[in-house]
Amino acid sequence: MLITEAHLDLAAQRGALEPSVLEPCQRCRSCGEVLIELTERGRQERLAAERLVDRGIRSGVEVKFVRKLAGLRASEITDTFGVRKKTVSRWERGEVEIPRTAAYALGELFAHQ
Repeated sequence: MLITEAHLDLAAQRGALEPSVLEPCQRCRSCGEVLIELTERGRQERLAAERLVDRGIRSGVEVKFVRKLAGLRASEITDTFGVRKKTVSRWERGEVEIPRTAAYALGELFAHQ
């Protein structure tokens, strides 16, 4: 998964990212897009996910982002949490708020992968 400008903006707005998390990177002067070296992508994504987990997963975008970086399929989340696939899909699309216990458990799965 590639960190997009939308992910970075969302995370920054929610206080999940500090400027140091995005280093080393460059910002395009004409369009503002964040440019990250390909070799840095995995590290940057992991740092962003760690910040989200530390402060608490709150949105569907964050659920999906952390789940994917934890290497988990949606079906594994359904089995682990005892919920339907449709429920996980609704969490990830932001249609239904993820329960705090599920968000915490997802963070723990990410941290101990």
